[in-house]
Amino acid sequence: MALDPALYVGREQAFVKHLFLQDYLGALLHKIASAYDQIAYVDGFSGPWKSGDEKYTDTSFGIALRLLTEAKSFWASKGRKVGVEAHLVEKLPASFAELSGIGSLFPGADIHPYNNNFMEVAQNISSRISAGAFTFNLVDPKGFFDLVRLSPLLSKPRNEVVFNFMFDFANRFRSHEHVEPKLDRMFHGVDWRGRINLDDPSSTPASRKAAFLECFKDAVRGIGGYNYIADVDVQYPGKDRTFYFLVYATHSSAGIEVFRNSQMKALSAQSDIQGRMRIANEEAKGQLGLFQSQNEMAEASHLKFVKQEKSRASEMLLHLVQQSNGQRWKDLWPRVLADCAVKRSDLNLAAKELKDRGHLTFPQWEKSKRVPDDSYRVFMGNVDGVR
Repeated sequence: MALDPALYVGREQAFVKHLFLQDYLGALLHKIASAYDQIAYVDGFSGPWKSGDEKYTDTSFGIALRLLTEAKSFWASKGRKVGVEAHLVEKLPASFAELSGIGSLFPGADIHPYNNNFMEVAQNISSRISAGAFTFNLVDPKGFFDLVRLSPLLSKPRNEVVFNFMFDFANRFRSHEHVEPKLDRMFHGVDWRGRINLDDPSSTPASRKAAFLECFKDAVRGIGGYNYIADVDVQYPGKDRTFYFLVYATHSSAGIEVFRNSQMKALSAQSDIQGRMRIANEEAKGQLGLFQSQNEMAEASHLKFVKQEKSRASEMLLHLVQQSNGQRWKDLWPRVLADCAVKRSDLNLAAKELKDRGHLTFPQWEKSKRVPDDSYRVFMGNVDGVR
């Protein structure tokens, strides 16, 4: 089901987020349902927020529940029984009253609503999730949150999580002493004060953004022990400025592959939104001649980013192989995708190009193969005869 942009006027950044979630969950849930008999979805800040549709197709939980029940139905048609449960938390009474009535819209899911603070019920939810279930967590708050109190969910052995990390919110209050304890809990176990040096005259908005993001990723890694953590930069509509990051953590190489594919689609949509909003702004000013250039500028910025990330991925691949000759391809590509915003298909092509240029050697590469197999070992340079 295509998302309706008309439902997102004035909150275009949510369209980018939901487009990512729909594409990511749609691809991943079918894979998960093929291996797990039970799937649990946890939404810690459900809302609904400004939904313009009676079926909640423009909300995170509405998108997730639709995709979960579709995956359940698909596998049922194949003779496979998959259970679906959803744990939805909303603190505000008015929003919870609306949330608690959605069960009839998704009869294929076992829905558990909670009128509480997510931090207060995380332990309870963790204990109620069916044994052996695969859990997908969405943590989408309006501000700060306590990472430690979410550890019962994040430390479960079979789970993935997407955070809405409100960088702009955290950055805005970073110098206020009264919020430092909140940052301590969100950046648990990380020396964020030493890494985000506010008094450094060489500090720039870009360097602070990178430091904030890496501190948060390290905190998430410490809490959940995830193998791969990546992010999507979601910008203010019509502006070249970060609104928030979607930070994704997983134990699975398949998950990071799906994540990057979905990210590329979301970034393309964001580029289109940026271009159209800039055109609308110029039209309002009567500067009609800038229409095409504004649209082209947004597209060029997106394509430039993709090109830079592909180049950075090739450099990282060479660095990893140089560090440890003879690694298998299946151990290399997920590490590159976790750090660089590239699709696996693009990294495969980059690996072939590096091989053809003689920078990398895959002794097992068969002539009929166009891309590397997961079992192939990778070496620096030309090492004929090495296995």
